[in-house]
Amino acid sequence: MIFKYKDCNKWPFIYVVFSNGSNLFWLKLLKRGFRHCFVILGNGENWIAIEATLSRTYINLITDQNYPDFLRKRGFTVIRSKIYPYFVSKMPKFAIFSCVELVKSVLGINSSKLQTPYSLYRFLHKPRKCS
Repeated sequence: MIFKYKDCNKWPFIYVVFSNGSNLFWLKLLKRGFRHCFVILGNGENWIAIEATLSRTYINLITDQNYPDFLRKRGFTVIRSKIYPYFVSKMPKFAIFSCVELVKSVLGINSSKLQTPYSLYRFLHKPRKCS
């Protein structure tokens, strides 16, 4: 099944949040401030935070109207995103499940080149056309 959106920029309350992560030693190899990421979806009053960690995936309901601003004030990098039109033309490639893979899955991004939170951040900041 193929979904096409008339305007894929009309998904107003989707944000990707980047942070320093946890104290896992291998995360120190990643760029500071971009060692972990998660996604928040909301309607302006309530938010759903979806976050993958080493041991489990968390889905939390937050009832704060200004949750993205709350996170920014606490040092997180928060960027607005959108749902990308997802076209499956072949089998997805094998990937280790991580916070980046979870965010890519929620946003509909099918790129094996995005492996770290910082590469995802750079991808989301590139201006691109909707298809």
